[in-house]
Amino acid sequence: MQSRAAFYLKEDYLQTALRIHTKIATPVKQLQTSFYSYIHSNRFKSAQIHSKKSLLNSTLLANGMHGLLFPQFSIVKHEITSFIEMSYPAFHREINRLTEQFKNESEELDWLHSWNLAEAFMLIISPTYFNKEIKIKFESDLPIGLELAYMEILQEQLSMYLNVVFTNDLLFKPELIIRTTDTSLKTVTYEEDVPCLTISYEMSSEQIYLLSQEIKKLLE
Repeated sequence: MQSRAAFYLKEDYLQTALRIHTKIATPVKQLQTSFYSYIHSNRFKSAQIHSKKSLLNSTLLANGMHGLLFPQFSIVKHEITSFIEMSYPAFHREINRLTEQFKNESEELDWLHSWNLAEAFMLIISPTYFNKEIKIKFESDLPIGLELAYMEILQEQLSMYLNVVFTNDLLFKPELIIRTTDTSLKTVTYEEDVPCLTISYEMSSEQIYLLSQEIKKLLE
């Protein structure tokens, strides 16, 4: 039961479990401490962490208990690491590096596997977080409020495939410009030609994927 995240989300089980792990100073508590130390030292967005803190702690406790009590069954999570390795190699490399770092820092974590961390990290960051960042300037004829909202949604949708940062700042030097019209709406000149893509306001999930592939191709 305690190796399932859903167990801790019932009633006050999570707070009770955290108090017990803290009082006894268990290896699972060490995992939680090491995890939060890393994300705070690397300045992950606190809003992302706070909004999912219960689920994040539940996942850390559940995966920690599973790894600690049933290390011989960690192979059942092989499909998770295989998918991550194939789809998000930069994320896979960083999680593996971090797993070894945690194990070297504390002998209590010698049972730790990369999937114990991967599931927790994917709650608060995109799996493309460790990819090379792509700076994109967004141009539209929308009112500023709607433009910012649409830009945020588009960035979130693309983040499953690319590590993109959108802005509509005129002083920003982008690697790519994405427009909702074929005509440039912003009078700014760059020293070098910046590739441009034109998109529609309404895009399906398939079109978002195709857009991500087009961006990759343009910037190769």
